[in-house]
Amino acid sequence: MRVLRVRPYLDLTRAFLAPTAVADVLAGWAIGLSARTWSSGDAPAVTGEATRDLIVAAASSVLLYSFGMAANDVLDAAKDRARGAPRPIVRGEIERGRATVVAAALGALGLLASALADALLPALAIVVLALAYNAGGKRVPLAGNVLMGGCRATNLLLGASAAIGSAAVFSTNGDMNARPILIAAATFGLYITIVTAVSVLEDREPSSRAVRGSLRAALVLFAAFPLALAWLRPDRELAWANAALLLFVLVRAWRHLGSNEARVHPASVVVRSALSAIYLIDAALVLAFVPADDLARAIAVALWLLACAGWLVKRLWLQSGRPDT
Repeated sequence: MRVLRVRPYLDLTRAFLAPTAVADVLAGWAIGLSARTWSSGDAPAVTGEATRDLIVAAASSVLLYSFGMAANDVLDAAKDRARGAPRPIVRGEIERGRATVVAAALGALGLLASALADALLPALAIVVLALAYNAGGKRVPLAGNVLMGGCRATNLLLGASAAIGSAAVFSTNGDMNARPILIAAATFGLYITIVTAVSVLEDREPSSRAVRGSLRAALVLFAAFPLALAWLRPDRELAWANAALLLFVLVRAWRHLGSNEARVHPASVVVRSALSAIYLIDAALVLAFVPADDLARAIAVALWLLACAGWLVKRLWLQSGRPDT
């Protein structure tokens, strides 16, 4: 009997990056839960039902993220084969037809889970945006960057929808102020859009002065996000501590641009740092847009712990010799 090898499927779905999708949902859920607080001033109620919907939405997000990654490999199989990319389809570990079935199954399960959490609308949007990106949108200047930013922004809206329902996320009713949710999602989408734009530089000459100058400019832009968000809540020490952590990550990347001892493309160094910082950006959004101090602190700490777990998983993944893209 043929034994199913799990490792190629983990490669196919970029399993080591899945915790970042959970972080987006957790941040969106906390901000969504606070939607009524902005109007009424009442502390958000974290009920058993709300917690259940969070768990289901997180599962949906991981499934949809995995769907997007698997679909990317299916649609890029010919290109990956031509350039010898270390992907499971290219290595012959998974047939393209089987990978297509896996991607479709992951997408279907992700949509089903989102429906159970009353978050079907943003889940459908994620599927459409991911397919548009993978089917060729990523090769269109600017459009590809915006599509990826839209995917991750909508993932945050998936979490918010799990808290208050898809319809309420776009509500203008007096008892439901959804504006902070949309502002938070747009801010996060802009961050990911810039990260995606920087990733394009990985195809340019690494020693180019223009490339290194662009990367330093990108790091400055990334640093502006947590600082601006902390300024919205200057009385919250955790917001400034979170900003300091993110600045530490970015300073390390800046220093690496000068030495580049590992002979890694400098754009890859910046992109990896920016992706690792997603947890801290999510925490910055929570600390800026969740009025209830107790909830904001609890979710921020949860995101820091998730960051530790995510970074450990990624480190073990890379040390095992698996691809990081």
